[in-house]
Formats: sequence, structure tokens, C-alpha cells
Amino acid sequence: MIKYSHKFLKVKLADLPEEIKSRKNGDWHFIQMCCTKTETDHELVYSFIKNGVHEDFVVNVKDKDKVPSITGDFIAAFVFENEAHDLFGIKFIDLAIDFKGKFYKLAKKEPMEVVTPEVIARREKQKKIEAAMAAKKAKDANKATTDKKAKDNAPKAKTEEKPASVASMAQAKKGEGE
Repeated sequence: MIKYSHKFLKVKLADLPEEIKSRKNGDWHFIQMCCTKTETDHELVYSFIKNGVHEDFVVNVKDKDKVPSITGDFIAAFVFENEAHDLFGIKFIDLAIDFKGKFYKLAKKEPMEVVTPEVIARREKQKKIEAAMAAKKAKDANKATTDKKAKDNAPKAKTEEKPASVASMAQAKKGEGE
């Protein structure tokens, strides 16, 4: 019976190629690679197994970093690396099968991010501001339309003179003689 053990190992980005080569040369099996967005950078976790021993390499990656692809040693990693590129924006170099950002058809570029309560509150506030601005714009447009209709339908002031009645003419002459 094989005894199972598991450990996480912190690996520097610069040391990743050497660690990958040692796993390949030691007949380790690549399981998967996953990516997580942290508050300050990204965390890549590469998983390997051999004879019941499971090891995860944890690599911290900054946005500007270029990560050496492990597909030269473990071709199955192309799926995980293309996924990390499309979802998180991780830049890989020497990727054996590179979909160039088209592995997934996404509505938003690099959609994976940390959603903290602060981020949610900011988004909700922005939505309320946008809704209020849209409502004000609609109200102003409606008022302008209503004002124009009211002006167009208002009775026009008559400027033509009415013929004077005989009584009013007599009254006017009487006033002239006094």
C-alpha cells in the first residue's frame, strides 16, 4: 500500500525552470496548474505526484513578470497556461501550444479578480451614480419635450385690431371734446 503525503513548496519564479526539470527527470507526473489573483499579485500553483507523494510549487507572479512555460517538459500544461493567460493576464514565454488569448471566448478581458467588500461597494456606488445620471438625463429630455409641446400648443396672442363698435367710438369722441 502506497502512503500518501502532501506538501506545498514556495518556489521563486527564477527557480521554476530548474524545479520543473528536476521533476521531469525524476519521473514525476504533472497534475495541474492553477492561478489565483491575490491583493498584490498572482499565485501559480503547479501540482506533481510520484509514488503517493504530492507536491505543489507555489510561485508568486507580478503583473509585469513573464513566466517560463513548462510545456517543453509537460505538454499537458498548455491548457492550464493558456487558461491563466486568458483569465488572469499571465504572460508565458515559450508556450508550446499558444492560443494567443483566444483559448476562451470572453466578454471581458482577464475577468478573474479579487472581489472584496470594498470593490463590491465601489461597484454598487458607481451603478447608483450611473442610474441617477441616466434618470436625470431622461427627466431633462422629457421636460424639454413637454415644454416644447406646451409652447407649440399655447394660444397665440392676437395682434390684429378689432373693429370698434359704434358705442365705443361715440365714447371716444365724447372724451375728445371735453
